[in-house]
Amino acid sequence: MADRERIPNLSKSRFMAGLQCHKRLYLALYQAGLAEAPGPGQQAILDQGTQVGVLARGYVPGGVLIDEDSTLHDAAMAHTRQALADAALPALYEAAFAHDEVAVRVDLLLRAGGNAFDVIEVKSSTQVKEEHLWDLAIQAHVLEGAGLEVRNYAVLHINRDYVYPGGEHDLRQLFALAGVSDAVRGLVPRVPELLAAMREPLWAVEPPPVDTGDHCHAPYDCPFIAHCHAGGPEHPVGELPRAGKALRNSLANDGIGAVPEIPADYPGLTDLHARVREAVVSGQPYHDPAIGAVLRSLEHPLHFLDFETINPAVPLYPGTRPYDQIPFQWSLHRLDAGGAMSHSEFLHDGPDDPRPHFTAALVEALGERGRCASTTTSRPRSSGPCSRSFPTTPRPSRASWRGWSTCCRRCASTSTTRSSTARSP
Repeated sequence: MADRERIPNLSKSRFMAGLQCHKRLYLALYQAGLAEAPGPGQQAILDQGTQVGVLARGYVPGGVLIDEDSTLHDAAMAHTRQALADAALPALYEAAFAHDEVAVRVDLLLRAGGNAFDVIEVKSSTQVKEEHLWDLAIQAHVLEGAGLEVRNYAVLHINRDYVYPGGEHDLRQLFALAGVSDAVRGLVPRVPELLAAMREPLWAVEPPPVDTGDHCHAPYDCPFIAHCHAGGPEHPVGELPRAGKALRNSLANDGIGAVPEIPADYPGLTDLHARVREAVVSGQPYHDPAIGAVLRSLEHPLHFLDFETINPAVPLYPGTRPYDQIPFQWSLHRLDAGGAMSHSEFLHDGPDDPRPHFTAALVEALGERGRCASTTTSRPRSSGPCSRSFPTTPRPSRASWRGWSTCCRRCASTSTTRSSTARSP
C-alpha cells in the first residue's frame, strides 16, 4: 500500500535528476532544503547556460517567447496553443507541453512544413553528450504523446572553431546544429519504464537507499552530495587521486570505503596511491627525499606564480574562440637568496581584453633572473600563449626562462613552449 496519497508531477529537469539517481529526485521533491546552494563558480556556469539559451533564439529569428515561468505551466500551455495556431510564426521559444504527468519546455520549436515541427535543444557545451539525448527523449515522449508531429530532433551547441571577429556575433558560426533524431527515437521506448522506476520510490515517506558513488558526479555534481556523505569516513576512498573506475569499483565490491581500510598490497594501487594511503594511516606528511636537493639547485630569486582566468562560452574579445582561457589576474611571490619575501599582483578591471595588460605587467614583475615554481603539473586549458596574440609585448631573454614552469612560459613567451589542445566542455 502506498505511503502517500499522491506524488508530484515530473518535468524535464526532474526526469534528468531521476535518471542520475532516484535518491536525488526524491530529495529534490520532498527535502529540497538539504541541497547545497550553487557556489559562485557553479552559478556562473548556470548563468552562462542561460545566456547561451537566450542568444540561441536569434538562430531562428521571428519567433515568439512563451514567457510564463515554470510555476504557471497551464498558462504557458495555453500561450503555446495560441502561438501554434498562428501559422505566420516560424518558431516558438520555450513552448510548453504536458503528457503522462510530465511537463516540458522546448528551447526552440520550429515549423517544418505542414503540421510538422523540428525540436532543437540548446546546450552551451561544444559537442553532443549522452545526457542531451535523454533530455530530448523525455521531450519526445511528451510532445508526440500530446499529439505534436515532430519531424526532426537536434542539438544546437557551441562551435569551438568559431573565431570572434568583433562586433555582433554571427550566430550561424557561433553555433553548430547536430541532428540526433535516430538516436533520440531509439531511446524513447525506454522512457515509460524509466518513469515508472523513478515514481515508485516517490510514494514512500523515506528516501530510497542509494549508496554514494560515481553517479554523484555524473553527468553533473549532485546538490545533495554533502547530505549523502554526512557521517561517512574522514578519508573516503574518493580522496585517492587519479583513481580509475576499475579501482573504484574493485574497492566498492570489496566493501572498502575508507583509505585506511585499503591493504598496503591492494591490487591496482599506484605509487601515488600508496603514498597517500601511508600518509593517512601514519598521520605523517610525505616528503620526497629528492625535493631538498632540487630546491637547493634552483637559481634565486624564486618566483611563485598563481593566476586566474575566465573561459566564456560566448567570446568577449576579437580573435578568441569559445571557451578560450583568458587570464586576467596574477599573484606573484618572490623569494630572494637571503630569505626575503616580496609580493606583487595584477588585476585587470577594464572592459577591454586583459591579456596584453596581464602579460606586460607579469613580464615586468618577473625580471630577467631566477626560476619560477609551480604547485601543479597540469597545463592550463588555453588556446595559446598571451604574447602569441600580442607579439609586441616585451619578454625576458631565453636564458632567464630555463626550467620555468609551463604556466609562466605560456603567459609571457612566444618561443619556449607550444600551446596544448584545449579540451572542450
